[in-house]
Amino acid sequence: MKIAVVHHHFDPLGGGERACMSMLAALDRSSHDIELRCVEPPLGVEFAAADSSEPAGGAATCGGGGGETRQLAAAAAPSIVLERVRLVRIPPGGRPAAGAPDFEAEARAMFEAPGSDLLIVTDGGFVMAPTGAPAVVWYCNASLKAESEALGMPWPRSPRRLRASWRAKAAIRKKFALARGKKVVAVANSKYTARSVARAIGRDACDRIVHPPVDIARFTALAARPKEDRVATVARFAPEKNLGEAVRIMAEVGGRYDIVGNARDRLHLDYRGEIGAATASGHTRLHVNVDQDALEGVVGGARVYLQTSRETFGVAVVEAIAAGCVPVVPDNTAHPETVPFGELRYGTASEAAATVRRALAGEYDSLLPGLRCHARTFTDAAFQDAMMGIVGDVDAKGAAGCRAGR
Repeated sequence: MKIAVVHHHFDPLGGGERACMSMLAALDRSSHDIELRCVEPPLGVEFAAADSSEPAGGAATCGGGGGETRQLAAAAAPSIVLERVRLVRIPPGGRPAAGAPDFEAEARAMFEAPGSDLLIVTDGGFVMAPTGAPAVVWYCNASLKAESEALGMPWPRSPRRLRASWRAKAAIRKKFALARGKKVVAVANSKYTARSVARAIGRDACDRIVHPPVDIARFTALAARPKEDRVATVARFAPEKNLGEAVRIMAEVGGRYDIVGNARDRLHLDYRGEIGAATASGHTRLHVNVDQDALEGVVGGARVYLQTSRETFGVAVVEAIAAGCVPVVPDNTAHPETVPFGELRYGTASEAAATVRRALAGEYDSLLPGLRCHARTFTDAAFQDAMMGIVGDVDAKGAAGCRAGR
């Protein structure tokens, strides 16, 4: 089959990006004809030579050419080499008056994928557009909660805002209709996501559940490191990560606290500034835009891992568990799937602070073997086997047959 993997842009710490790279690695070992269609490609990846032709209208450009390879991370040797995957880079869309990229135009270009038999969509957000491909495997990383809430917002009084709201809601409804289509095989990254997506778009259910890949072996190697009486969090600096609550919880707990995260655009940099101001007089340290070794140094030496955000899965939570941390997480969304012990999940900020204190005192250390055993079920190999099984089902039976066999 000719398979196009669609992923809008790559965030170095994003769970969707990790799933995409794992999927590409598995496809690279197959006999399929593979291309990655994206606007912002991954760094540190070397792609195969590209076709000499471009999509109609010159809407996309291909990495490589003439038998050569394209290396995206020019300043360093690539950490990943994909020998069979071509890179098709979609130029950024037009810039509306508000100054934001035209994501819908970019999505349409990514989904064109001329001649493709299958599209695999792995983006962390909700990316959906019409396509001529007969089958789409949509790996759902997003709960669609924001989209559902947007549809329920009251109509504004201003004529200009009313028109903008109508267009935004129409675009969401169109994407929901496409996601309900018979050619789409919906694969959720957790039971929580499956329920949320089905409820949002009006499907009876997602067709499959495949938990994301986690580099368990790499983080398990950190478990033997000496643990310090400190707490760590890994999350990009964004409002939805609820880092303000984490800072307030740790102010009540006291002691050292490390936050590791990315902040690359204005919104994230501004939020990082807010968090920095809130922690200026405490014992919190912010590690911004650091490399993987620095991240592992922070997580590997922490005794407790604190997560305060709602998560459709929570790759960073599982990594921390593998590294030997005791996790403290909210009792909502997909956290019960990654942290199976109820005493480590909290309902209020005060409960969270009390749980962190007990974890720092070693009261939950007896749960670590069970936690690490549970974490080992979320491996890269398990993800790849499940996803390649779905690709094989689509190849053999088509999208409709794959959905019917769930």
